[in-house]
Amino acid sequence: MLHQMTRIGIDCRFASGLGGLGTYTRELVTALVARNDPWTYVLFVSSPDKVWHQHLSCEKIVVPYRHYTLSEQIFLPGLYRASHIDVLFAPHFSTPLLSRIPTVCTIHDLILHHYPNQASLIKRIAYRMLFAHAVNHSAHILSVSEATKTDLMAAYPSLRSEKVTVAYPGVSPLFHPADTAMVDQAKAQYGLTKPYFLYVGNCKQHKNVPLLLSAFQSLQSLDTELILVTSGKEADHLSLPAGVRILRDMSFASLPALYTGAIACVTASLFEGFGLPVIEAMACGCPVIAPNRTSIPEVSCGKATLLEPTSEAFAAAMRHHMAAPCDRQVLAQGWHERYDWKKTAQKTAAIFARMIES
Repeated sequence: MLHQMTRIGIDCRFASGLGGLGTYTRELVTALVARNDPWTYVLFVSSPDKVWHQHLSCEKIVVPYRHYTLSEQIFLPGLYRASHIDVLFAPHFSTPLLSRIPTVCTIHDLILHHYPNQASLIKRIAYRMLFAHAVNHSAHILSVSEATKTDLMAAYPSLRSEKVTVAYPGVSPLFHPADTAMVDQAKAQYGLTKPYFLYVGNCKQHKNVPLLLSAFQSLQSLDTELILVTSGKEADHLSLPAGVRILRDMSFASLPALYTGAIACVTASLFEGFGLPVIEAMACGCPVIAPNRTSIPEVSCGKATLLEPTSEAFAAAMRHHMAAPCDRQVLAQGWHERYDWKKTAQKTAAIFARMIES
């Protein structure tokens, strides 16, 4: 039976990251805590002074163990037990092997099943072991798209479909068409003096960024740029043709203006669990050019330019968007209603309620 003393712990150690997992954790945890559910939350955080959780009025416990480490496996189960939580929510697949607390986890994708990104054999084995443990031992699994659920069911045939609930992530209210002054300010801040295409994401193997570079190079346009908002060692090894620049350590708050000012947002990714930049861009009225692969057709709702991931197809689509701008006001409509963190939190809380009642 539900009661006020029921305690749900959430592993928030990824929440400070700038990538999709960090955004997912911050936004969903904030939406969950804002609800008036008949239980309390305990947040397991990496630091007591991170800005993102300062306004959240619930108990916080600092975890001194990093993800994917031996210390996490050895000591974290004891920390969970000592906190007296009844349910653990892990917004990712990495959960301690020895924890016996009923767990709900989120599976975002199976990218590393298909694209191991040159990981060592030991890392691949460890990843597979942790992932299989999450699939087999979690009481329930959240999936961020139907595409991810389908991939998950194919990879683990013994997994029951009713154990997996699809709950789309939301898109932050920050992402809406920016006014002209904000766009001009962002362009000045980052030295954007020409019309530009925008890529947002990392440069790992599945992102297929070299195809974007090849497509842009084939345009042979001296009056256009391709801007990569990215970082990491993979970005360091890219061979950038003329007209391509990398923006590193860019402020998250600048993204809406950069999307709004772009000719189009481009991604050649061969595998996405959800593809948050696709939705963020269109919520800002920015057209999207993307492969007709995995979750992208599902989440883009027929509003993106979807094509085969070839340099020729991408170059043709980029030329088209340079010559024939779309109705950006129409494109920007409806995304916040479809992808709302309150809806994500509602589905997640319903799973917690069922577990507590059982």
